[in-house]
Order: sequence, then C-alpha cells, then structure tokens
Amino acid sequence: MRQCREVSSRRRVPRTKITVPAPPADLVSRPRLLTVLDGTTEAAMVFVGAPAGFGKTVLLADWARRQDRGAVAWLSADADDNDDRLFWSAVLEALGGSGRLPDGNPLRALTVPDAPRSDLAFLAQVADALDTLPDPVVLVLDAAQEITSPDPWHGLRALVRHQPAGLCLAISSRREPPLPLGRARLADRLVEVGAARLRFTADEADALFAAADAIPRDEVAPLVARTGGWPAGLRLAAASAARHGSLREFDTGQDSGVLDYLTDEVLAPFTPAQRELLRTISICDELPAGLAPVLSGRVDAEAMLHELGGPATHVVDSDGVPPRHRVTPLLRTYLRSELQRRAPDRARASTRPRPAGSPGTTGRRRRCCTASARAIPPGSASCCASTP
Repeated sequence: MRQCREVSSRRRVPRTKITVPAPPADLVSRPRLLTVLDGTTEAAMVFVGAPAGFGKTVLLADWARRQDRGAVAWLSADADDNDDRLFWSAVLEALGGSGRLPDGNPLRALTVPDAPRSDLAFLAQVADALDTLPDPVVLVLDAAQEITSPDPWHGLRALVRHQPAGLCLAISSRREPPLPLGRARLADRLVEVGAARLRFTADEADALFAAADAIPRDEVAPLVARTGGWPAGLRLAAASAARHGSLREFDTGQDSGVLDYLTDEVLAPFTPAQRELLRTISICDELPAGLAPVLSGRVDAEAMLHELGGPATHVVDSDGVPPRHRVTPLLRTYLRSELQRRAPDRARASTRPRPAGSPGTTGRRRRCCTASARAIPPGSASCCASTP
C-alpha cells in the first residue's frame, strides 16, 4: 500500500515524452556517428550539441533503437520541465520504463518531494539506487535547451557529482548545459558530437536524396557546399525540389516552406533587434569589421554578431583579424529575399535575387556595401546588392 501512495505522488507524465521518437521516413543512418556514441560504455556523459536542424534528436534516437532492449531511458524535454517536480517525475518514469531497473529497485517507488533541488535525501536516494544497477542505463535528455530554470539543472549536477556507476547521462541541446562537462572532458569520460560532425557529407546527402529522386546527382555536391552540409537545409532542398521540380525556388529564397522553417526554428529564439540586424546585413555577402554599426545604427552591432556566431546559434560566420562577418548562405538568401519583398527601397536590389555565392557577385557586393557605408546615414539599411 505504501508503494502505491509514493508512486501516485509523482506528476503525470505523457507516455510520448518518455518514448524514443520514431524514425523519419527519410532516415539516413550514420555509422560514423553511431560508432562515436557507442563509446558511452566508458563515459559518464554524452553531449550532442548544435543549433537547430542539425539532426541531434534523429541521431540519438537511431542510436537508442540499436541498443539492447531497455538500455536507454528517454526523456524529451519541453517548457513544462522547468517545474522541478514535474521534471524529476519524468526522469523517474523514464528510468522506470527502461529494462535496466529490477522490480525491487527503490526508484520504482520513490516519491518526488515538493522541492527536489533542495532535498538532498531525495537526490542521494536516486544516486544510490542507480549505483546498484547490475547493468548501466543511458538517460537521454533530448532538447535540453528547453529547460531554462536553474532548479532541474541543480539536481542533475548533484547526480553527476555522485557519479553513480549505473548511469550515463546523454544530453542533446542547442547550447552547452550547465553541467560539469569540463571535468568529464578532462577525465576522458565525455563523448561529444558537435555541429562539425553532424554536417552531412556528400555521400550521406546522396543517400538522403536517393529515395526522393528529385535532385540530380551532379547537383548534390554543390548543394552540400551551399548549405554547409546542414541536415535541415538538405531536407528542405529535397522537399522544395519535389514541390517545384527544381531547386530554383529554394536557391533564390522563394520557397515559402523553407522560409517558414527558418522563421519558426532558426530565427524565433532571437530578439527583434537580432533579427533586424541579420536582415539588414544580409544584403552583403561579407561584412568587414566596423560596417555593421554603420548599416544598422547600433553601436553594439559587432557584439551582437559575435553572439549570433556562437555555438548555440551559429547563423554568422566570422574570421580574420579584424573579423569579417557572413550570415550563413541559406539564411542570407532568404533574409535578403524577404527584405526585398518588404522594403525594396532599402535593398535597392534586383527583383530576381541570385543564390548566395553565385559566381561574379561576391566582390561587387563587398565593394558596394563598403562604399555605401560611407554614404548612408546611421540606422539606414540601404546597401546595394549586385544585379544580374
């Protein structure tokens, strides 16, 4: 009777939240990355970190489905997990649903206190119960960027600090979580998969497009180069080609489906000021240091560009000393097209935009943007783009 009362004290958790997601119809299995994840047998933590659309969830779910039955406990994070009690209810339900928890393990009947982060006895019970598991379980916390409250992270840090032998914590997130990754890295107990590894190779893109048969094979390598191997960009290209019969709408910023994805998944987390800065500088293929404040009228524009180029977002590439900035090609094409639709007088560009990186355009735009910087008043986004 006591066991029923304790379990019922947990918050209700939807079954889909603790179930490994089904594979997409166009799944491309990636052995080179699955092999990296197989190193979790010796790891305390796994971190799969990259901005939106890099296939973090798809990769981890593909890997989880290949493990021994019950070896992985899955938790898809969302905004509700900022409630500390709901979060730990979900963690315990996910662990309980794995095949690695024996029937008599204390976690199956453990009550969740009102304030888990400050209940040291509760956190110690979780760690002790995991430490006694005959076989370790991997707890996957997917989309962890949704957890912005410090409370759940406080409890997870305490759990990681105890390092129970029966637990490997795998995190996927758009930003680095507030966990002691540095310590695990130093001890060689951290497995990391970042954006560079998650980018599709030409062979992986070939496999993605093979079933759809919408993109000629000789166009695959140039498309991988234009998208930087961004998995979402390649899938959007395939869908666009299937809808329109070619890549023209995709390449020129005219596909509304691509624009919707970029708006909802890439741009939505940014502030209005950040979105406006990106839109403003999109008319230049490359932006020399110091030009962004002139074009935008913002003294903090360089600092904003640095932030937008960080690992969590990475929509701006910067290199050199002093740095030169570039909005990533696909996003730049669509921002430029949107600016031309909304404010053609500001862009002074052709009504037939050309793909970012097209031959013969880069040098002219760079010279034009630099010249415009000397002529336009602060706050104006006017800068010419080359015309065909």
